[in-house]
Amino acid sequence: CVTSSHVWEVMARNKPKKGQEVGEFAAARGNYMKRKIWEAMTGLTSEGYVSPYMEAGLDNEPLARAAYEMATDTEVLSGGLFVHDTISRWMASPDGRIGESGLLEIKYLTGFTTEANHLDLLTGSDIPEEYILQIQGQLSCSGREWADFCSFDGRMPPKQRLFIKRISRDDKKIAEIEDAVLKFLEEMVAKISRLNGGDGLLEKLESSVTMARQSAVVGQDEPVSAA
Repeated sequence: CVTSSHVWEVMARNKPKKGQEVGEFAAARGNYMKRKIWEAMTGLTSEGYVSPYMEAGLDNEPLARAAYEMATDTEVLSGGLFVHDTISRWMASPDGRIGESGLLEIKYLTGFTTEANHLDLLTGSDIPEEYILQIQGQLSCSGREWADFCSFDGRMPPKQRLFIKRISRDDKKIAEIEDAVLKFLEEMVAKISRLNGGDGLLEKLESSVTMARQSAVVGQDEPVSAA
């Protein structure tokens, strides 16, 4: 299955070379492809690298959620797991649900060598594209209308501990993401086929991906709901 937290890898491309309109797929996509094929064929989950910052983020998530609830006077429910209506192997697990329309995504961006850390966001830097893609992927799978991006550092002074920005559903971006996910899954099926991945695995994957692609084609003729 492809999860929204890895959609940036699914869509990762290098900068275009001279004469190219679009860059070639980056190594990150190929590495993620190998990982997902291995998981599909073994039935096991590969152990990804967990950095100290990621561990700190998990430890601080309850504090961040509480700070968000206090700052916004909003109740946050467990994020749960959302599986896309038509792409059965495309799913998302946000950090929280807000009402009937919203989601919450929490980050602990305290490293000083990352693309954008907590201080950068407080001083006006853009949210990295990786997280925008993740959130739009969550909105794709959940059908919800918006998500609050929350960066938290509990060691900062009270007024600087929390950064919140609302990200609205972008149907154009979501369509690009869903198409990229389907192409990734189709390529994954083709590679498993070449590896003779038996035990009914290939048939199940082919069936789910074919049905998802057919649904996507039908949906192209339907009006897109307003965000």
